Order: sequence, then structure tokens, then C-alpha cells
Amino acid sequence: MSAFPKHLPLVLFKNEVLLPGNEMLLPVEGATALALIAASLKTSKYIGVVQTKEEGGFYSTGTLGRVLDYEEIEPDKICLFVEGIKCFDILSFKTEYALIRGEVRYTNATTPHQEFSREKLKKALAHYFLKLNMQPNWEVIHNYSDKKLMQYLLNFCPFQSIEKQCLLEAKSLHEQCFLLTQLVELSFPRCRFEGAMN
Repeated sequence: MSAFPKHLPLVLFKNEVLLPGNEMLLPVEGATALALIAASLKTSKYIGVVQTKEEGGFYSTGTLGRVLDYEEIEPDKICLFVEGIKCFDILSFKTEYALIRGEVRYTNATTPHQEFSREKLKKALAHYFLKLNMQPNWEVIHNYSDKKLMQYLLNFCPFQSIEKQCLLEAKSLHEQCFLLTQLVELSFPRCRFEGAMN
């Protein structure tokens, strides 16, 4: 039997994806923030982090998040410090006051400890960032662990919500890297050639 709750308050974020094994700061405001404090932060500390769709609604796969800490920024706004645990599928949901509560089923996808081709990814990223005139933190790209690198790139790169969702739903870290490399290369067909990187 899973030790994780089958029912979760679902918190919706625009163009934000939390990958399992990573941590993020997530702002929540309005009535949802007050409801979270009253309902979940004083009890289980678990929330469901779910991305909204550009055309409306939200995706049916999200991430179980453990709230490690939170800070009240304004009377109706809080910033959550959340650790991603594992992915889930939403079986059903209903709205209660300002919160969406979902019944969830956890997926069996894992992130195995395996290396991926950073060199191929970095070459593609170099051309990608050059074309977009973006200045990434190359020290982070060189030194972060595989899991943290994926989260950094998801946060930093201007991917569409459906692209981020595909990466979230990938079955392994190796598949995430493959998909990310494909996304970058398809953005600029010529980025298969070696980019200019310091």
C-alpha cells in the first residue's frame, strides 16, 4: 500500500513543471493561498503540483510535492518551497471552496541512475541559446546533477506548456534528456551542428 495520500489539494501553475527529485519555489496567491494554509500545510504537507493548459483547463498528470517550508509574502500571497516526490495521474477531482481536490494514482515511472550524453545536449543548447540571445549559467549546466540540470533547463528555457508536460511524463531521466535534446534541435534545424560555446 502506498504511503502517499490518494487525495490531494491540486495547485495549478501556468507554464511551471516540478520534476521528481527537485525543489522549487512556487508562489500562490488569493483565496487558494489562504485555503492551502488552512487545509494542507497544517496537516500532511503534501500538495499536487499541476500545470495548466494554454487553451484552458489543466493536465491530467502532475507531481506530488512535499511542502518543506513557506513564507507569507503578503496577506493573501505565500511562497511555497516544494520538493517533488513522484508523478501521479488524476482520476477525478472536485472543487471545494478555493481548492481543487483530486483523487490520484501514482505512476510507476522512475528515474534510474544512469548517465546521458551531456555533450550532445550542451552542443544543441549552445546554438539554441545563441539564436535566442539568452545567457544561461554554464557553470550550472556543467556542474549540476542530471536531475537538477533538467529542472534548471525547464525553468530557464522558453518551452511551451505542452513541451514541458511531455518532459514531465517521460518514463526515465534518459528519455527526458532525449526529448529535451530533440526539442532544442527541432527549434532550430541547424543546431545539430556544433554551437559556439565558451
